Amino acid sequence: MDFRLLSNCHIRALRKEKFCIWCAEKMEIGSSAKSETVIFHDEFRVQYFHEECFDAMKQVVKESNGPIEWGPGDYRRGCAESRA
Repeated sequence: MDFRLLSNCHIRALRKEKFCIWCAEKMEIGSSAKSETVIFHDEFRVQYFHEECFDAMKQVVKESNGPIEWGPGDYRRGCAESRA
């Protein structure tokens, strides 16, 4: 998998609606979030997460001892178990 993390940050209040890359649910204006700036398959991206989804993603990565492949909506909001 061609993935490189460039940075991550905590956003206190979103200024625009976004969609969580983990659960694919809408994130409301004013809600807090986490973001990652990454290069994925030679494409620059900024990915947004609900805070609980970011924690779930980190848990899944830790338990798998390395990078994982997943897509938007593969997991429920805040859950470390996939929908499949």
